[in-house]
Amino acid sequence: MRKFLFLVLCTLMTITFLSSKSIVDVHAESPETTEETVSFSDMVIYTAMQAGENWTDYKLVDFGVKHGNVALGNVSKFTTYSKADGWQGSLGASGDNAYSQESWKLFTQANDGFIFEFVAKYPVKVSIVKEQVGGDWVDATNLNIYKKNGSELSTVKTVALNANTPAADYGVEVDLAKGETLYWEFIFEWTAHRNMINLPKATFTYNEDASGEPEITPSVPNVENEAVSFPDMVIYTAMQAGENWTGYELVDFGVKHGNVALGTVSKFTTYSKADGWQGSLGASGDNAYSQESWKLFTQANDGFIFEFVAKYPVKVSIVKEQVGGDWVDATNLNIYKKNGSELSTVKTVALNANTPAADYGVEVELAKGETLYWEFVFEWTAHRNMINLPKATITYLAPHECDFSGEYSHDEEGHWHECSCGLVDEKEAHKGGKATLTEKAVC
Repeated sequence: MRKFLFLVLCTLMTITFLSSKSIVDVHAESPETTEETVSFSDMVIYTAMQAGENWTDYKLVDFGVKHGNVALGNVSKFTTYSKADGWQGSLGASGDNAYSQESWKLFTQANDGFIFEFVAKYPVKVSIVKEQVGGDWVDATNLNIYKKNGSELSTVKTVALNANTPAADYGVEVDLAKGETLYWEFIFEWTAHRNMINLPKATFTYNEDASGEPEITPSVPNVENEAVSFPDMVIYTAMQAGENWTGYELVDFGVKHGNVALGTVSKFTTYSKADGWQGSLGASGDNAYSQESWKLFTQANDGFIFEFVAKYPVKVSIVKEQVGGDWVDATNLNIYKKNGSELSTVKTVALNANTPAADYGVEVELAKGETLYWEFVFEWTAHRNMINLPKATITYLAPHECDFSGEYSHDEEGHWHECSCGLVDEKEAHKGGKATLTEKAVC
């Protein structure tokens, strides 16, 4: 009876311990604060201080100021900055098309404007308000607010502005899941200088009722493997008028142009159908474009970017089966992985005519919503052949539950179970057994 009561007591203590551990783990997932606020004017300053990168010191969101046009896929970092009076908003220069020379002035080229970007670190509600109306933006044209989840862009609100537009029309409240992005975009139709007095401010509130994470048991895709050649990606993107192709089960993919490291990843804006969509994509105004499926046209430091956005946990394997005859004047291949606003370099290769085929390839695992960029950039303007471009195979990574029920692995110090995936269970020291004058104790 005593033994039975002892076992019951041990079981209750174990359950209590595990329950408390579970509670601690849940709270560890919560942010350090539940609400933060930033003015748009301060966002300009923070972005300048970060040399165009998003500001990451806030707990609930990463944010920054870009320029371009979201609907056209032209969202670019600012590339020049100047410090004046303690970073009072100096951001960009005329080469950036849209820029702030002082915290209260906005300079824009036609159809290129300011884009205020918010990337959620946790499930949050973003509330944007404008407290005053008069005296600013009297020649404004359009305010556009977008929400982005992976490669899917949706319009939240569009407002045609004038001097009498109510302050409430500038505002919005949007719920974002972890990793989703909100764009608040302000575009003019002609080139001029405008005042930026009374810019809005944004408040971020942690949404503790929303998990913001993928489902614990994700829905299973209908296929386990898919493959696409890079020339076909050009064709599919042209058929989608520059948008990513969404007809595949495991990833969305598309072809962009620009330079990932500089934050200039843009959609192609012109297309032409030739011989059943044999790869015609873009025109000279796009800087980098394919006039035929086997020719690549680039401006200096602007190249082709092949983009993959994971719909499920996947492994992307890229291979190049042949070497000779193409890209003999190539300079660099860059492969990047992006999670939210965090960009990491997977691989960089300086290319030449003798570069082995294996150097063009890569294998990268992506979580749902993560992006892989395979970028091919030249240092000067020219035409190149695109013969023997790589192909990508996408493989679904099914959820894995470790099995530690097999035989023990061991060394001199202890023993443990190891799953077939390589993960090791808790290691235990050897115990028991009896040593002799000639043999060690056997556990």
